[in-house]
This record gives sequence, structure tokens and C-alpha cells, in this order.
Amino acid sequence: MKKVLKGLKWTILSLIFLVFLILVPLGLNKLYEKIQASFLTENEKRLEDIDRLEYIFKNEFSGYNVLPGRQSFDEQIEALRQAAAKEPLQSQEEFNIAVIKTVASFRDPHTNIMNKTSLVGPRFPFSLTWSEGNFYLMGGQVDPRTLGARVVRIGNMDSQEVFKKLSSYCNSPNEAGAAYFIGSIISSSEVLYHEGIIPDKNEVELEILQDGRLSTLTFQPLSENEIAGLTDYVRMNDKWDTDEIPLYQRNPEKNYWYTTIEDDNIFYLRYSACIAQGDIEAFWNEVFEKIHNTRPEKVVIDVRGNGGGDTQNHNSFLNRIAADTLINQYGKLYTLIDRGTGSAAVSFASDMERMTHTILVGEKTMDTPNTTSDPTFFTLPHAKIKMIVPSLYSLHSHLNDHRDAVIPDIPIPQNLEGEAYLHDEVLDSIGHIHLTDNAIYASLPENAGGNYIFSELRNLTIHPRDSVWYVTIDGLTEAPLFQNDTAYYTLRYGIRLEMLDSLGKELILHLHGSSLKLTGSGDALSIEKLISEGKYEEAEKNIRQLETEGRLPYYLERPYFQSRVYTTYNQQGFDNAYALNQLAKSFYPDDPVVYIVDFELYQYEGQSLKQFTSFFPVIGKLLKRYYRVITTDKVMNDEYNAFIGR
Repeated sequence: MKKVLKGLKWTILSLIFLVFLILVPLGLNKLYEKIQASFLTENEKRLEDIDRLEYIFKNEFSGYNVLPGRQSFDEQIEALRQAAAKEPLQSQEEFNIAVIKTVASFRDPHTNIMNKTSLVGPRFPFSLTWSEGNFYLMGGQVDPRTLGARVVRIGNMDSQEVFKKLSSYCNSPNEAGAAYFIGSIISSSEVLYHEGIIPDKNEVELEILQDGRLSTLTFQPLSENEIAGLTDYVRMNDKWDTDEIPLYQRNPEKNYWYTTIEDDNIFYLRYSACIAQGDIEAFWNEVFEKIHNTRPEKVVIDVRGNGGGDTQNHNSFLNRIAADTLINQYGKLYTLIDRGTGSAAVSFASDMERMTHTILVGEKTMDTPNTTSDPTFFTLPHAKIKMIVPSLYSLHSHLNDHRDAVIPDIPIPQNLEGEAYLHDEVLDSIGHIHLTDNAIYASLPENAGGNYIFSELRNLTIHPRDSVWYVTIDGLTEAPLFQNDTAYYTLRYGIRLEMLDSLGKELILHLHGSSLKLTGSGDALSIEKLISEGKYEEAEKNIRQLETEGRLPYYLERPYFQSRVYTTYNQQGFDNAYALNQLAKSFYPDDPVVYIVDFELYQYEGQSLKQFTSFFPVIGKLLKRYYRVITTDKVMNDEYNAFIGR
């Protein structure tokens, strides 16, 4: 008993000491910043915020040298700096608006202002949604009968011009994403006035078209608290005297659930957030058991409005779908996507596209298949503007994927006018889609196969198996080749090939907006191939060679290894996954996350002792990162970043 108490005593003392190590330096740092700020003029404070904003994006933002928007960002930073040097100083609201537009210039959904709505002043009590070139009134302090009306004019401008102007505030690379993010901006009196949309920030007129008649609605701005307290603020569901709502809007408290649509014999799986609620693997087991027992005609996976979460929650599910011949059939498997599909859900849709025979239906996603990751939190010290800035760039697709979104094979927008709001046109269409696989398998001469250089990371291989020719891109996809006259293509992933040489020396690959001339690479193995085969020493040798030659791809960072560690664990087990993570450690020895991955692998295997001891180096590296954060003027991220690192 005494030994137990003694051990408990030292544990408590260690925790107290650890808290002391963290909180005392933090408190002293905060006190120093507060004293320093008291000696600065308002112009100096503004300039210091701008300097920090610029430094954050040039040194901590993974997309600065990758994403379009760098020139626009630099120009807006310079404009901010010039405005801050003038008298009179910009109002705080004007500065906030300029910062929001500056941050949005990279068009990256992971790069955002956290407290955006509170920074842009009072708001008008209405809610609008953009669809198919028009705004629609979806809520507000209005007569419920006007809900669903088309908005043809806002203030002095027609709706199309308003959308174009306000898209510059939206951190998305495409119109679908802009339509998703514009809701937090369009009701701001400060923004509408700043952009010249309304002449008076204290009033706005909306001209609406409903049942062929034009009418005008007038609003005055209110604070957030005032809008929250309105008792006569109505939404679309209040307009209809019915409890029926589209299926995907039901069970909002559940992140995943399923049902059967009896009339069309459809198994419907709703996946609204990539966040586990209990044992998610048990849920996936239940899904497969249900499908195999009921044998539905079609399987629909709905990720509309899924803003993301953790890809680890569905990796095993994806692998099982890809391997399940009952489910993974062309014309049977459908994935529904829309403007609200983001982050980990975009990765899910992209993986479904490349790994399975799914048909994508709906709208574009808000983000591109390749995207940023690992959000880092920053606060401008004087303006108190909180930002999320991703520190890493993840390659979920391939380097030459120039699409601005995961794009549906069958685009169907949701109709918002009239009673159409009550119906889900996207899901309803699935019962009427009848696709058959009548494609003709490619007929190639035996010597047409070969291994081609696709990138520093991957090879493309054309090879026969069971009398069918396949195209394989290492670590990306494998699909059978079909033929239409002299054109060769795949149903999965949209690959098209032009054979320039029947001897297998050259070909042109058309894929996702790129046309690449590929040459034969003999028996050379790609990094992806070596990793998939567990040849980690050879993979490291190849990577080091690329590093020496200055050809190391920008995306070959920790997320690349981390995602493959989890995939390897699911497919090959603990030993290979652990060995691959040791390779990652050799490249990123100071990154706490690779040590946390060790911790997670031990956790998955139930190795509690090793799990416990593996956390000691994590603590040391987190503390090292933490002290670097609070003791340097150059690393200006929030204290939270000490615990995620880079």
C-alpha cells in the first residue's frame, strides 16, 4: 500500500511540475506582450498585425508556394501596409474586412478566419443560398410565404454581380464552395456597404421574384444577439405544414446511419461527419452484413454536407468496399456529393472515385482532391483576429490533378424553388438511373504492356491479367482498360491513353486536365511501389537521391507517410506499419506527430506498456516545440500549436 501511495505521490508531483513548466513561461510571455503593446501607437499596432499576418503565410502556410493566389495576397498585404501608414487610420471594421479578403485570396477551405461573423459588424436578419446562378431566400424576419423566392437584386446590384463581388471573401477554389461560404458574408451590413452594394449600411432592399411577381423586402441590421433572440425569424421548414423533410436532413444528431428505400430497393447510407460516435468499425460491419443479407439493387453513400473529420474513421470501410464484388459494381454503387462536402469527406469522395466503380452524383465539392492539412491556429495580437492556417499540403490524388473539385459524373443541383425544396432531386434521381457496363475490353498486342515514368513518386504500368488489360498507377488506382476504336480508357477514374508506340516505349496519358507524355522506365520501381511491397530501405535510398538532386516533390511530407502508415496497418498489419513509421522518423525526427503515430499503433495492437513508454519522447518534443513557440518573435502561432507541431 505504501508503495502505491508513494508512486501516486510522485505522479502527482510530476504533473504539477509539468503544469509549472507550461503555465509559468506562458504567463510571463503574455505579461511581456501586454506591457509592450501599451507603448505602441494605433498605427504601430496595425503595422505589427500586418507584419505578423505576412510572416505567418510566408513561413507557416503550406500552400503559399503551391496554391494560386500568392500574387493577390502580396498585393493586398502591401495595400494594408500603406493604409495603416496613413491618417486617419482605417476603422477596425474596414481592417477586418481587408484581412478576411486577404486570407481568402488563396481559395483554400482549410485557411479561414475563425470568428468571421463577429468581425464584420451588424447583420441583416435574412439568410440566402446561391444555386444555379441565383440567390434564394431561405430564412429571415419575413412572411413565411416569401421563403424560397428568387432574389433578383440586393441593394443597387443584381444578384449575379453581388455573388461575383462577394466571392472574393470566400476561401474556396470553385463556385460551389463560394456558394457554401458566402452565407457568413452576404448579410453583413459592413461588407455590403464596403463593396458598394448598398448606399446606406443601415438598410438593405431585396427585390424578390415569386410566382411571376416582383416585390421588395426591407431590412435593418441587428447584432448577433438580437438576431438570435428574434421570435419571428422563420426558415424554410416553417413554411410547409408537413413533417416530411429530405432523407439526408434527418437524424442530424447522428454522424452515420442507414436505411432502406423500399420502393426502389436502395440501401441508403448517410455519412454526415467523419467523426466516430462509439465503435465505428462495428457500424461498418453492420452495414456490410445488412447489404449482403438484403441484396439491394443499388447502394447509395451520401456525404453531402459532410464537412470532414478524420479519414482514419473510414479507411477500412473504403478498402472493404473496393474488395466487395457484390457492392463494387458499375451502375450499382453511387456516392452523393455537394458544395458542403469538405476536408476528410472530399478525400473520401476522391478515394471512392479512384478505388471503386462508384458513380458520383450531385454538385462539385467545396475543395480540390489535393488539399492542405494540419490546421494551425494564429491570433493577430492587437486586432484579435483568429485564423486557421494549415501547415502541411497533402497529396490525396496526383501531382497533375488540376481539377478545382471532385466533380460529379452526373451533375444534379438541388432545386430550391417552391415545393421542390421538400424533395431531394439528387437522391430521387438514383432510382431512375440505369447504367450498364457495355464497354468493350481493350485488345492490345502482347508487347504493348510496359512500365512508364508517371512522376518521381509513381509509375504507370500496362499489364494483362486473366485476358484483360489493366492500367495501374502505383499507390493511386488500378482499372481495366476498355477500347473505343483507337482510344483506350477506364471507367474508373477517367483515364484515357494514346499509344504512340506499340512496342511499349511511349504513350500520352490524359487524366484530370493534364496530358502527359510518358516514356518507358524498364524495371525501375517507384517509391509508392517500394513502400507497398515493404521495401523501405530502397524507398529511403530513392527519396534521399531525389533530395540530393533537388527533385524532392513538395508533397512528399509527413502527411504522405502518415496516411500510408494507417493504410499499411489496415492492409498488412502492425509490423509493416511500424517499420514504415520508422522511415518517416528518419525524415522528420523532430516532428511530435510521427511519435504520436507510434503511440496510436501500439494502442491499436493493445500493447499498453509500449504505448505508455512511447509517449515519453512525445512529451519531450512537445515541450521543445512549446518553448520555441513562446520564446521567439518569429514563430508567432498560438500556444495550441506547441501540441501539434510540424
